[in-house]
Amino acid sequence: MTTNPTFRLQTVLDLRDQSKKKSEDAFLLAQQTVQKEKKQLDTLELDLAQNVEFRQTRRIQYVENAASGSTIASIRLHESHIKSLLEKENRLKQSIEQQKQALKQEEERAQIRREEMLVASRDFKSIDKVKVKFLDQHRRAVEQKEEDARDELTQARYVRE
Repeated sequence: MTTNPTFRLQTVLDLRDQSKKKSEDAFLLAQQTVQKEKKQLDTLELDLAQNVEFRQTRRIQYVENAASGSTIASIRLHESHIKSLLEKENRLKQSIEQQKQALKQEEERAQIRREEMLVASRDFKSIDKVKVKFLDQHRRAVEQKEEDARDELTQARYVRE
């Protein structure tokens, strides 16, 4: 059997393959970024929950201390501390909102990269199908030629006899 013929669109196929691989890499990177953003959001939410719990615990302790006879200065110090904890919680809430926005943007980017990957994959597959059909036609043509040659040999033998 002869070697495979040259596929005229091989360069296009190679370019589509490269495009497909680049889009797959971009999608993978976007997915990793989304996971990183989710992890940061989870960390911020955990910090907020711990802060709220710490503030509530401190408030209970300060109320108990005030009931047992604290000075005005210590009460004001406790109030100031609770106020600073509330401010920290508010900053964390703002950070969480910003992180949610960043996560949403990254998810949108990942969706765009996914769509680009699907288009690139579809383009590659369409050219690859053309190549498969081309090679199949070539194989059938070669098989037909071989069969014709065998038939001619058989006829030549029959005519000699």
